[in-house]
Amino acid sequence: MDIAREDRLLSMELGTLSKESIRRSQSVEEDDNEPRKLFAFAQVIGARDLLQYLVDSEEWSDFGEFLEAIIETEESRYREAWENDDRQTMIITMAHRRQCSRLVRRLTDPRRRQSLLAQLDSPAECEPSPSQS
Repeated sequence: MDIAREDRLLSMELGTLSKESIRRSQSVEEDDNEPRKLFAFAQVIGARDLLQYLVDSEEWSDFGEFLEAIIETEESRYREAWENDDRQTMIITMAHRRQCSRLVRRLTDPRRRQSLLAQLDSPAECEPSPSQS
């Protein structure tokens, strides 16, 4: 697959992840469960940080390695927070780890990739939406 299509696929996945994180955060906004709110908000911030990494990065080919490094780091931070009984850090690190793991699964799922590539190739992708016309 050419690099431009791979980049668009990655952009689509990150866009989806960001939208899901924001929706999840909005859905728990009125919730009285503070850990749940923190978890959802941490995922919004995590999605923003991933997007920022791509904006700042010249080369996206190492993004998978970058995600794996985040997962490893967050697992270590979680264990350290658990040992120190730091519940807030445990929630934040778990949110980041789960989000990165979800993104890795999505990026490596052949059926999902095929479906997204079909969307990229469809003529509707190139046509303006009714709101843009």
